Amino acid sequence: MELEVEEEGLSPADESTDTSCREEKVNAAQEKQTADYNRRKKKGSKIYDLSVGMHVLQSNLRNESRKGGKMEPKWTGPYKILDIDCNQRVALETVKNGKKLNRRVSYNQLRPYLHSQLHDARAAERDESWESSHLCSHMMRQDTK
Repeated sequence: MELEVEEEGLSPADESTDTSCREEKVNAAQEKQTADYNRRKKKGSKIYDLSVGMHVLQSNLRNESRKGGKMEPKWTGPYKILDIDCNQRVALETVKNGKKLNRRVSYNQLRPYLHSQLHDARAAERDESWESSHLCSHMMRQDTK
């Protein structure tokens, strides 16, 4: 007894539906992976809308690997944004003296500098009261001499 085995092959129509089905599955998997990646990326970092002229703080990366670095401030600045290039790198200058930094900084190492006017008002009052008390004590010392 001889058994005849027929070779089962896919017809050209079946092959095209098979490849289109594969492409759909690959596209669906890629979309899912992209969505998962974006969700993880968004969860780990905050994104700020920064523009030229804004005041920002820069992350102090030196304190991560140095001994005693935990005692250093996490943010340095404030700085003013001079330019943002196409690779999301930012040119900065210091607000205090207007000196431009030599290196460009990555966009994700910056956050907006929130300036408190209430803090300035209290600091000004404190400085005025200190100056007046210091002046009074200085004058009292001169009177006793």
